[in-house]
Amino acid sequence: MDRISKLGAVFFCLFGLPFAGFGLFALGTAVRQMASGTGDSKTWVLFLFGFVFTGVGLGVVVALMLGLRMLKEQQRMRAEHPAEPWLWRKDWAEGRIKGSTKSGMIGAWVFAGLWNLISAPVLIFVPQEAAKKPIAYVGLIFPVAGVFLLARAIRFTIAYMEFGKTWFEMAPVPGVVGGDLRGTIQARFPHSPDHGVQVRLSCVRRTTSGSGDNQNTWERIVWRGESSLEPGQLYPGPNGTSIPVSFRIPWDAQPTEQVNTRDTILWQLEALADVPGVDYHDDITTLRSLPA
Repeated sequence: MDRISKLGAVFFCLFGLPFAGFGLFALGTAVRQMASGTGDSKTWVLFLFGFVFTGVGLGVVVALMLGLRMLKEQQRMRAEHPAEPWLWRKDWAEGRIKGSTKSGMIGAWVFAGLWNLISAPVLIFVPQEAAKKPIAYVGLIFPVAGVFLLARAIRFTIAYMEFGKTWFEMAPVPGVVGGDLRGTIQARFPHSPDHGVQVRLSCVRRTTSGSGDNQNTWERIVWRGESSLEPGQLYPGPNGTSIPVSFRIPWDAQPTEQVNTRDTILWQLEALADVPGVDYHDDITTLRSLPA
């Protein structure tokens, strides 16, 4: 691993371990108070804080270890195939790129869970403080936001249950600038998309400006191709429904490239359909196998 990766690992460890240490101390204190029978409502708040801080701290450390392992593996693949980026990941090499239905659901629940755990104590403190200062009710905005985040997570879950684990099968591998991108998106449609499916392929330039807390990330569409598929153009597939994908990529399009850490060119494939209940919207994992 390079020096920047090692420094980042040290930083996140220094960030996560104090969280875990404080959380374990708070949990121990709360448990002792409960066991001795001296606990009250504040003890439960302390227990909740301890649980959240321990989870966040240990979660950061575990995520860091898994991330470092993946980074090490990717660096090995890059060294073995320096001119073949489509071989840097197993799913890309196989031409089978995961969709966002499952990862979107997991991410939504993790974020909603952490937000609600952290903001839950507000429901205890706000009524007490509001009796003295009514302005304290403004703090309820955090639990209210948590309700919307839970609703969002539920929506992602319904979408996953409806459409299943989706993926894009590319043929041939890789797609190249100036050539054709072909393949099929595998999904499941319990309800027929009577208005068909909209498929679009986008070349996006992602840039980051500013520094520290003032960083802003912008995305600009450099090129986009779209196609509208009629219901009759869909056909049965291993997951239920196969959505054909076919785009001609112009010669003057920009290939996948990381100019620097703050300027990246990437390709994205999306599929959208209006169906009863939750609409289908699959954002296929960034296509990093589009060389010049």
